[in-house]
Amino acid sequence: MTLPCPSAQTVSKYNSQYHKLFPCVPKDEILMKVYSCALLRDILLQGRLYISRNWLCFYANLFGKDIKVAIPVVSVRLVKKHKTAGLVPNGLAITTDSNQK
Repeated sequence: MTLPCPSAQTVSKYNSQYHKLFPCVPKDEILMKVYSCALLRDILLQGRLYISRNWLCFYANLFGKDIKVAIPVVSVRLVKKHKTAGLVPNGLAITTDSNQK
């Protein structure tokens, strides 16, 4: 199920949360979009993707443990469609300049 992109008012609300979760992101970096999504690691982690001009940041909380991924946009080398469960092309695979996926 695809959820609609949050309104500008909602994004503004998430901006302070974004900066608290990701102190590596400069305070003047403005949040552009927030999406409810999942990160596929060993298991599927439900969370949020925060997108700003220079950062892609994912946050999830699993059993009280914070899972954070912060990717500087300048390090992104490839973004391509990915099939979840090998069937549905509703995912993205992001490869960085250090060949991390």
